[in-house]
Amino acid sequence: MINYCIGTLEDVPELTQVLKTFYKDSWQNFADYDDAKMQKWLSEVLENSNNGVFLAKEEGKIFAVLIGMLDTFPFSNTVIAGDYVWYVLPEKRGGMAGIRLMKWYEAWAKRMGAVRVMTGATSGIKTDRAEKLMMRLGYQAVGGRNMVKEV
Repeated sequence: MINYCIGTLEDVPELTQVLKTFYKDSWQNFADYDDAKMQKWLSEVLENSNNGVFLAKEEGKIFAVLIGMLDTFPFSNTVIAGDYVWYVLPEKRGGMAGIRLMKWYEAWAKRMGAVRVMTGATSGIKTDRAEKLMMRLGYQAVGGRNMVKEV
């Protein structure tokens, strides 16, 4: 049975390993990965009320995560929401967990005063599939794709 819950500081060690898998799957895998830095960041995220960490667990193990935040544009006081990461472990994809996390996150963002949620297929993981899912969830494309260049 799947359990959906808000992340806590107790989840940091396991969540660090899930996000390490995300990192390995993503275009960012060229960079080094520092467990201690990730654990520190996750702890800071969890302690900030402008952030939400939404988890899906099966048999007590995290298999999907959505980490979102509230913010404003530098020129505005309008609250918007964006996500740092929305990830489902490869062996658990194709179910409803990721969609349920996104819907939960959207409802949280609205309750917190956000008027828009911004997300995207920025990790490079199954980009076309992710974009199609986001459109089915009602998201519209704005701007272009991410670009990267080694220097």
